[in-house]
Amino acid sequence: MILFIKVIPNAPKNEYVGIRGDEHVFKIQAQPEKGKANAVLIDFLSELLNISKSNISIISGQTSQHKKLKLDGVAESTVLEILNR
Repeated sequence: MILFIKVIPNAPKNEYVGIRGDEHVFKIQAQPEKGKANAVLIDFLSELLNISKSNISIISGQTSQHKKLKLDGVAESTVLEILNR
């Protein structure tokens, strides 16, 4: 599945904020430098969705707050159910 994400770095804690438009908004503790925020985002999503980090890849937006991620090994309905809790 493809997931559109907006990342807000330098947050006090990692958390899912909700949906704004067509993007899922996440606050991430890491700074947006040298891929730190991307790595923390992938770790957080892996734990949240209970999938392997290797099943999460950033398709576009490596250096942007707006990212397009590909999630393998998980159904879209499962992802949306977990995020909407």
